[in-house]
Amino acid sequence: MRNMADEKPGEGTVQALARIVLQADEAAFSDSSMRAAQMLLLDTIGCGLAGAREETTRAIADVAVQGGGKPECVLIGRSEKTSMRNAVLVNGAAVRVLDLNDYLKRLSDPHVQG
Repeated sequence: MRNMADEKPGEGTVQALARIVLQADEAAFSDSSMRAAQMLLLDTIGCGLAGAREETTRAIADVAVQGGGKPECVLIGRSEKTSMRNAVLVNGAAVRVLDLNDYLKRLSDPHVQG
């Protein structure tokens, strides 16, 4: 893997991380680490879909949609679009509102293993 110090001029941290991940050879990752990454991704999607229905997330989404901005990003569980920054806030809230961080538990936990 490349060093973050190899960032290209004008490239932010997120862009550098994305570039590094996209350039990585799949063979560099063990089957268990790939499986864990897949499970974390599915967990995140599930938390977002369920969390979008929660009162807290709905309230944040209502404020974001009413606040205007360029409608460029979709909100999880809604038909409206909002600005990128508002979508990050709302979708982040949706993902986190019900998440119990169970990935921190031992791998023997049935929820972590699927």
